[in-house]
Order: sequence, then structure tokens, then C-alpha cells
Amino acid sequence: MKKLLIAASLAVAGAANAGDILYEQPYDGTSFGFISQTVLDDKDNSTYLFDDVVVSNGPWTINKITAYGEEGGVAGQTQATRVRFTENHSFTNPGAVGLEFTLAGAGGMVGGNAVLDIPNLTLDNGTWWISVWVERPFDTGGQWNWRGTQPVTGSEAWAHNPGGGLLGTTEPGTIGSFSGLGPTDLSFTIEGQAVPEPGTLLALGVGLAALAASRRRN
Repeated sequence: MKKLLIAASLAVAGAANAGDILYEQPYDGTSFGFISQTVLDDKDNSTYLFDDVVVSNGPWTINKITAYGEEGGVAGQTQATRVRFTENHSFTNPGAVGLEFTLAGAGGMVGGNAVLDIPNLTLDNGTWWISVWVERPFDTGGQWNWRGTQPVTGSEAWAHNPGGGLLGTTEPGTIGSFSGLGPTDLSFTIEGQAVPEPGTLLALGVGLAALAASRRRN
């Protein structure tokens, strides 16, 4: 396990997107990637990454999430790819969970990226922390790295190593504080549809009615 890396830089891998883009932080082409993985054969090194997402025009119906990554091992050894939106940037103390989805097997690994086709799950308005990670043994599967990106949008991305074996602490902290590379975000795309709440639809309807009445008077 000594070969586990906090950050890694490998060849760029692309991913095709489809559908309406609700939120996007593209890869900047130069930033390092960071491990985001349940290390099945050494849980103390399991490390999880988090980045903030603000939903203000929702709720969102999400059907696809792509976390842009770098494959540092054997994709076929992946046992699951997971995504979770939580209130807190902590794996063991997530707070409220807005959305959670698990894709069993290695099908979520596409060209180095973690790609999750989601069955139209709903994410409510609010500030959430998205976390995407793979479940994989290190000895036979190596590690997967989630690509960073700069500059930072909103809050800086965080990392949490609950077992303390990789980062030397069981407490969450910013990626920059662990890597020494400065403030860093994560690169990902969220696709689906924004579904305005009933109050928003009502306000829109009232506004259109007022506009129509004004035009009739003129």
C-alpha cells in the first residue's frame, strides 16, 4: 500500500456527454488527480473527495454524472462506482443525504472516467457536496484518481481519509492542504433536467398573464 498516491498525473481521457448540462466543472488540462476510492484490501487508506454544488433552480432530475478521472490501475477490478450528495464534506458524518446511487460492477469505468447513468433521481435545492468514488482492491486493481481543476468555483474541494492511513489524519481537510498544490476543485458534469418548484411555476404564470393583459389594453 505504500505506492498509493495522494495525487497523480496521467494521460487525459475524454468522455461523451448527452442531455442537458445542469452543472459543469471541466478539467483544466493540467491539474493533478486525487484518489477517491474504497480500498477494499486496506480500508485505512480509503479516501473520499467532495466538491460543492449549489442547486437553486431545481429540484434537479439527474440522469447522468461524469467524474473526469485518470486510471492508475485495472478498471476491470472495480466492484462498484458510487455517487452521493451530502450536507457535509465528511464520509462518516455526511449529514442529510440528498441523493445516492451505486452502479455495481466495472461498467462505470469509461476511458478513465467514472460515468454513472442514473435512473432519474431527484436532488432538491440547496448546497450539496458531491462525492464520487470507486470500490476496488489495490493489490489487484490499483487506484482511480478524480481529476482536479483550477480555478476554484464556490468552495474548495475536500478530502476525507477516515482510517488515517493515507493522509495521516482522520479529519477532513481541503485537497490543497494535503497536496500542497493550492486551492483545487474537482472536474465533473451533471446532466438531467431542472424542474421548477410549484411556486416558481405559479409566479411565472402570473407574470405571463399580466403581460398578456397589458398587451390587450394597449
